[in-house]
Amino acid sequence: MAKPEIVVTSATVLVGSGWPDQVRLKTVLPSPFPPTVSKTPLVLEFSATEGTGEEYVKNVFGIVPEVSRKTSS
Repeated sequence: MAKPEIVVTSATVLVGSGWPDQVRLKTVLPSPFPPTVSKTPLVLEFSATEGTGEEYVKNVFGIVPEVSRKTSS
């Protein structure tokens, strides 16, 4: 089985104080759901060490992510 190439179209990093950064990568890969449920391309999510998510995305994927700050409720 051929491995798919992961093409990232955009990225978002959610940062805050005291917890890991949350990274979301939008890809061109097909949705893991049937087309009747979702036609949205695959989104990959992972955590990065606090304060490192933005640089990780820039260095590894070569794109500048949108950065959002977590707010306490």
